Amino acid sequence: MAPRTTGVVEWTELGDLDAVADGPRSDRPLVKVEARIDGATVIRIAFTGGQRMPDHQAAQPILIVGQHGKVEVTIAGTAITVTAGRAVHIAANVRHELFAQEAAAVTLLVLNSTEA
Repeated sequence: MAPRTTGVVEWTELGDLDAVADGPRSDRPLVKVEARIDGATVIRIAFTGGQRMPDHQAAQPILIVGQHGKVEVTIAGTAITVTAGRAVHIAANVRHELFAQEAAAVTLLVLNSTEA
């Protein structure tokens, strides 16, 4: 969906962030950048059962928001289950991994400060 424009983008509407099936898959989750907006990059991560996003870190703080199914997020040895209506914030440069036993989708917000 396109942002409304009046010289400056005032708002952006996004949809289908809970979609879990939209194309061929490998052994890794589908990662799709949905939007780059003021202060954040919005990414949809869709899993089929048994898929894992291996241990990694992000250079900026992130917020993982549950959309569909269950995704286990392991941070520093602690497992947190993210489901629809739940989210977890992870500080910049903190190692974490994601695993879904069943079809699932999360929205990942990469948080970018707009302050100078």
